[in-house]
Amino acid sequence: MTEAVKHTRGPWTSDGSHIYAPDGAIIAVVHNPGSTAADYPLVANGNLIAAGPEMLEALRGIEHFSDALNFRTDTLSVELRKWIDAGRAAIAKATS
Repeated sequence: MTEAVKHTRGPWTSDGSHIYAPDGAIIAVVHNPGSTAADYPLVANGNLIAAGPEMLEALRGIEHFSDALNFRTDTLSVELRKWIDAGRAAIAKATS
């Protein structure tokens, strides 16, 4: 079953200050309320926002396959579980 998407489908693109949907519609505008360009780097923030749909899809893929993994109690498995749980929290935040 496919989950209903509540956000504008990606991929999104950025020109630094504007985030665009695939059809060219503006999704968001990034502003710098600081007094210098370094206060809030527009290009980096715009690129991060534009990557949202792809990051969400990647996290959902990881979540889907993580339940099939056989986790041990070694340090690597404990660390991996921590990141999978963080991914699940990010999915919940993005889709609430």
